[in-house]
Amino acid sequence: MSDFNIFPSSPAALSIEGDNKPKAVGMVKYPWRSLPVGKSFSIPLDGNVKFETINNNCYKWSKKLNCIFRAFKHETCIEVARLR
Repeated sequence: MSDFNIFPSSPAALSIEGDNKPKAVGMVKYPWRSLPVGKSFSIPLDGNVKFETINNNCYKWSKKLNCIFRAFKHETCIEVARLR
């Protein structure tokens, strides 16, 4: 017999579905690598992300991929453009 105690999952464990589901390993949140030159993607300004964080990510990904990303703050979203 095993030393493990099997019991029903707690409500907190069962609630991890849909929006609360943890990010899968290797899942891409933003299209840094696949964004073509001259194109942009937007991130809604909903309080979950700060402009400063995205701006820092632009710098890091620019160095990592040897290209240029810039973030622009609009009234409803943050635009991330690949310039080179």
